[in-house]
Amino acid sequence: MKVKNGDVIKNFEAPDPGELLSCNDENAAKGINNYIITAYNESGAGKRAEVSAFVGNDTPSAPLNITASGNEDGTLKLSWTAPEKGKNGGYINKAQLSYSAYTVDDDGYANLYEENIKGNSVSLAGLDNTGEQRLEIFGVQAVSKQGESDIMPSNSVIMGDAYTLPFADSFAGGKLAYGMWYSEKTGANGFALSDKTSADNDGGCVSFQAAEAKAIASFCSGKIALNGCDSPVLTFDYYVQPGSEDILLAEINRAYIDTTAVMTIDFSKETGAAGWRHAVVSLQQFKQAPYIQLAFLSQIAKAGNAVTIDNIKIENNPELSVNGIMADTANDKKVYDLAGRLQKSESLHKGIYIKGGKKIVVK
Repeated sequence: MKVKNGDVIKNFEAPDPGELLSCNDENAAKGINNYIITAYNESGAGKRAEVSAFVGNDTPSAPLNITASGNEDGTLKLSWTAPEKGKNGGYINKAQLSYSAYTVDDDGYANLYEENIKGNSVSLAGLDNTGEQRLEIFGVQAVSKQGESDIMPSNSVIMGDAYTLPFADSFAGGKLAYGMWYSEKTGANGFALSDKTSADNDGGCVSFQAAEAKAIASFCSGKIALNGCDSPVLTFDYYVQPGSEDILLAEINRAYIDTTAVMTIDFSKETGAAGWRHAVVSLQQFKQAPYIQLAFLSQIAKAGNAVTIDNIKIENNPELSVNGIMADTANDKKVYDLAGRLQKSESLHKGIYIKGGKKIVVK
């Protein structure tokens, strides 16, 4: 058996079948070395095997896990993890790496933001975060004496001035009141504007009709500033087909720091006739956030089913918050569940409700 890297490196005479063989190449060149291993017997040469190895310090491969996230003061930062290997699978000294961070323009071109970064993060506080809201991505590149990696992109984040309260969009006439709404999806369809129906008779809503079973889509707002208001409340209308097994979640992203599901609607547990329902959710836990982003996330059980939303509002309204219902509305005879959703008093199921500012129990 012969091992070659141009010249013969090692000739193994009569090795045993299945024997593990190895050899050292004392004259390997810096860079990629290609080796050919060929077995011989009295009938001639067998099929050759080829393998490559990189010798010396390699050019770094791209950094991993590029993430744009938020700080408690409302600014953004960019973080990443160091590459483990070089572009050619060879050795890199991670302690000798530096990084360059880039902004990415609308045409996809990377523009240098900061270079010679040591460590695995950089502040984005120096960027313009004013004006109309827009989605932006960033990039990071690893650099060493051997060369530069490819630039790897981050997740997208919203830049620009946050919307202020009251925030309200009823999608009247099938149109958006705010420029920043977007939908993400796993299947062919996502949330889309519709003028076919509405909860408030203004000829508009948003709807996600799935083309596949178990399809998932989200409908996400822009940045919304609560500005420390005392009783921020989210309200919206959703259309129910009881027993459909579809799921709708309302989530709040706190300034790209963390995300919390504030309401889960399981349509398989909804009862009564098909129609519009009204949801009320207190957002008091987020009132000190620099800003929030609202997202509706839905999974459709069967192809052809739809989840429809309308009349979305976030406002400072003590009378609609859960705490307000419990403490301040003794004269309000409407019935709410503990999530703050208005209920039909003639068809209550077993559970705890709020009426006239007091807790009632239906057994």
